[in-house]
Amino acid sequence: MNEIMDAITKYKESCAFLTAIKLGLFDDLLKTPLSIEHLAKEKAIDFQLLRVLLVYFQFKGLLQEERGIWKLTKPFKESYVKINHNILFHELNLYQKWITPDVITNSLAKGVGKRDFDIKGFDREECQIYSKAMYEDTVEYLTFWIKRMVKLGDAPTVLEIGRSPGVIGVELKKTIPNAQIDVAVDKAFYAICKAKFHHVKGRVKLIEQFQFSKMYDLICIFNTIHYLTHKELSIWIEKIKTSMHKKSVICMIDIFLDEKHQSLEPHFMIDWLTHGGIFHLNVEEIKNIMEEHGLIHLKTKQIHELSFDLLFFKTG
Repeated sequence: MNEIMDAITKYKESCAFLTAIKLGLFDDLLKTPLSIEHLAKEKAIDFQLLRVLLVYFQFKGLLQEERGIWKLTKPFKESYVKINHNILFHELNLYQKWITPDVITNSLAKGVGKRDFDIKGFDREECQIYSKAMYEDTVEYLTFWIKRMVKLGDAPTVLEIGRSPGVIGVELKKTIPNAQIDVAVDKAFYAICKAKFHHVKGRVKLIEQFQFSKMYDLICIFNTIHYLTHKELSIWIEKIKTSMHKKSVICMIDIFLDEKHQSLEPHFMIDWLTHGGIFHLNVEEIKNIMEEHGLIHLKTKQIHELSFDLLFFKTG
């Protein structure tokens, strides 16, 4: 019975935490300890109800009160300053619009390819929230490791293909200005996520998916593999190989479900029900597909902080 009630009421904890994020309570208390009176006046919210919320966080070990002044507990403060706050706002958006019993039920009834997300995608504001959470700090770190793992030279040809809207290419261009960056755009994805591409136009060349006209030194597939079935990925690789020379390298960047990520799997599965991809091939499956097409595994870089793996492949 306790396990059932814990599962059913867990949403209340998330709701309280996301309310504090929305109001900026933790941010204010991170700057300086404050009284309830000050917070209530600053936020234009009810004093008595605010007290209930703060006392709840006190019970949860997030806040402490001394002589009427409230502040973050030391353990929570240390955790809060480390987390990517853009992710918090992305999760808030998901909680409000995408991860609800009604939306999940609706997605289950419609099925993959017919869900609201598959047809409409995120709106412009949601795309901006998602991009900040997914790409703003992450991409710089990822491209740093790409450059460490692959010798690109002064003017490499780079193809970014899939559902990452040119973010890897744009970041590479910052430190390799002579790089030639092509972004292969899936028409269906572009149709529902045009807002994601607004910041890359003029900085990289947008081309139609699989309409390649040159050989590439580096081919990046970022945040995309989990949208592809085994068969679909095999077709992708067969087409991508036509634009690879003997020294070309493919870099796959994604969350691959293996032993390392088992603790994360349940969390991501709820997202998959209403939005995003659901075909999460594990690392060994990826390697087998690549071997079938004459590509060998070069190396792997695991970035635990981001829950991403970078898998590198080259021609055999």
